[in-house]
Parts: sequence; structure tokens; C-alpha cells
Amino acid sequence: MLNRPLLKTNAKQLMAQTGFKIYFYTLFYMVVTNAISYTVQLKMPNLYYYLSMGTAEELLEYINGLNIVPSLAAVAVAVALVYRVFVAIIEVGYKRTCLMAARGEKIEFRDMFETFGYWVKIICLRIVSGVLVGLATLCFVIPGIILGFAYSQAEFILIDNPDIGVIEALRRSRQLMQGHKIEFFVFRLSYFLWTLLGSLLIVAYMYVLPYMTVGEALYYEHLCGYRNFTFRQTAPADESEQSGREDQ
Repeated sequence: MLNRPLLKTNAKQLMAQTGFKIYFYTLFYMVVTNAISYTVQLKMPNLYYYLSMGTAEELLEYINGLNIVPSLAAVAVAVALVYRVFVAIIEVGYKRTCLMAARGEKIEFRDMFETFGYWVKIICLRIVSGVLVGLATLCFVIPGIILGFAYSQAEFILIDNPDIGVIEALRRSRQLMQGHKIEFFVFRLSYFLWTLLGSLLIVAYMYVLPYMTVGEALYYEHLCGYRNFTFRQTAPADESEQSGREDQ
């Protein structure tokens, strides 16, 4: 059984070893992933919804309903699409930095941008996993959730093995998560109050986000067998030891 308190204590200790770096990188990540989004949403509210969930006809109808210059609308859509791609790469780059922190490695600002070297695979991974999980959710909600947990380690796997294909990363993730989906669900649920605090206080989120991400990186390490976060049961003394004590 997973020893969650031990894992989360390790996450805090490893975060402390980075000094203020992990918090500075988190601040950068938060600004980059929200600043442009806020600007675009201010001018074109609900744009991201129609880009991700709507059809082409719905998107055009939505843009026409805003009564703005068509060229401006085209630029806004192009910026939003490029931004979504950029954010996806930065998100995985941030996970890479947290994985390095979880391994006790020295982290640098440039480490967040190493994922641009295989950005196409990152985008394809998110598209393929999103489609598969979406199709499973259309059948029933529960299978979609289960499949989402099955693919939860794919990005960490791709970070460790940037040369493998997208399908292979998903396959390895499913193998790692066999028999661990409920455990992982409970592990994530244990961060609920922290997530609630982070949603209420932006400053607190600067601590909550790396705490959760480093914790998930340690859980990935645990699944791979690099770290052991299972409860240790006290084994009874050997019969030879017991007999020796009796002789004494």
C-alpha cells in the first residue's frame, strides 16, 4: 500500500532543496499560461471553448456574432491556437523541471524549455489521449475516467524517453498504472484541500502547484521502481534468532 504521508513529506523536502528556484519557475509558468489567455478572453470571451469543443461552423458563427473586424478575428484565432500549443509545451516543461527536482537534480531555468525539442510529440500525445479519453467518456463517464488515469503517466514517460513514439508512451503508461488506478485517484484526492486553498489564494497556489507536481513525479518514480513509498511491515524474528534467545 502506498505510504502517501512519506511521499508527500519527501516532496516538501525536495522542494526545499531547490531554494526559491521552484517557486520562481512556478511564478513564470503561472504568468505565461494565464497572461495571454486573459487578454484573448477579454477581447473574445468563450473563444477557447469554441476552439476545443465547437465545430468550424459554430466557431465562425461565434466570431461573426462578436461584430469585430474579420482580420482581427483571424489574428486572435491564430494567436489563441499558437498559444494553446505553446502552453502545452511549457506545461510538460514544468513537469520535467519538477521531475528533476523529485530526483534531487539541480534545476535551471532553461530546463523548462528542453521540451521544445520534441514539441510535436507532446501535441500529438495530448491529441491522441484526449480523443481516446473523450470517446470512452461518450460511452460512459466511468470508462473515460479510468482511461484518463491509465494515461496519466504518459507525459512523464515521454520526458524520460523523448525518442519513443506517442502510442508507445501511452502503452507504457497503461502498463505502469495496472492495479494502481484507485490508488492514484486516492493520492490525487489527498490534495483536495490544498487545491481548494490554491483556488482561493493565488499566492498559495505558488506553493500548491509545485507541491502537487513534485508529488506526482515521486509517484511516477515509485511506479517505475526507482523509489519505494510502501508501508514497511515489521517482520517477525527468525526462528533461529528466537531459539538463540531461548538458549541464552
